[in-house]
Amino acid sequence: ARTLRQITIGEPCLIEVYMYRAMCHKELGEFDEALSLVDHLLALSPDDAVGYAFKADIYKAMGDDAREREMRDKVLAVDPDFKF
Repeated sequence: ARTLRQITIGEPCLIEVYMYRAMCHKELGEFDEALSLVDHLLALSPDDAVGYAFKADIYKAMGDDAREREMRDKVLAVDPDFKF
């Protein structure tokens, strides 16, 4: 994890590394850290439906149905043809 963090500090636009880090944090139950990383990705690319879909997946893992639905709605607002 430390190496991946160092890579993203050196290259803040490496979206794939941020996504991988966020997925790892989600799987470890470190939801706040995962959400923070996805928020960073969305700041870089606010019209990316994948970021909102990933955020919905994190909320689902947290058991937060209302926020999951909210993020799914954002996904469809950005990309109506998005397949979950």
